[in-house]
Amino acid sequence: MPYETESQWNQEEVRKLSREGLWKMSQGYWLIMAAMVTIISISWYFLYHDKLVTVIKMAAALSIMCVVLAAVATEVKAIIGYRTNRTVQCDIVKYRFYDDHVELESNSSRSVLTYDRFYRITESKENFYLWISKNQAFLIVKRDCPEGLIEFLRGKM
Repeated sequence: MPYETESQWNQEEVRKLSREGLWKMSQGYWLIMAAMVTIISISWYFLYHDKLVTVIKMAAALSIMCVVLAAVATEVKAIIGYRTNRTVQCDIVKYRFYDDHVELESNSSRSVLTYDRFYRITESKENFYLWISKNQAFLIVKRDCPEGLIEFLRGKM
């Protein structure tokens, strides 16, 4: 102890963050969209007395369109976010993990955070994300983790 590692954001890591975190965190919006599609479809059926098959096809097409648009919007938002944030592009963040806190150090800042300050900690296939808000996270790349750190982070989740 302490465990030490470092990470650097790149465009691909930002896209992974968007897919892993932001997409999953917006599931409430997708439920609202699905409800809207259902309401529109039922209204269409009663207003125009179309065949039920036509209404089902329309609802399916609208649902697929919503998901595709959301996926594209998530990717575009990630790319624009990375390209417009100069600090993230060149900063390497060094982490030192202790039992009760983590120290983060980069070219532009130094922070000490207790684990209860994180909004949440999530794990993907390749990374851990230490969320400090609903849409901001620190990146921990698993392949760069020393022995024992992955199990340690899992215990903090």
